[in-house]
Amino acid sequence: MPNVPNTSPSSRALDNCALASVAVPPDAAAEVTVSIELGRSSLAADDAFKLSEGSLVSLDKQADEAVEVFADGRLVARGQLMVLEGNFCVRVSEIVAGVKEEGN
Repeated sequence: MPNVPNTSPSSRALDNCALASVAVPPDAAAEVTVSIELGRSSLAADDAFKLSEGSLVSLDKQADEAVEVFADGRLVARGQLMVLEGNFCVRVSEIVAGVKEEGN
């Protein structure tokens, strides 16, 4: 099993991408942690400990499937993974039902 480098977008990469508008009260000066899930995989513990540089971990999604956008651990949107000026970003294609309504 392979080792996959951490490809989480840096804050600089997020600055270059429009991820999603999540309704936040106008008086809120809160920071939200945004994460993008490319897919998932399950490994036996002994296989996980055998991961090394160059290892590959297969995910449960195809390359052309939508990725999921989470805000503070909560699914808020889905979209397509893209590269913009050398940085990963997500073009939002769907806002998850209930996200906008709860913010109003």
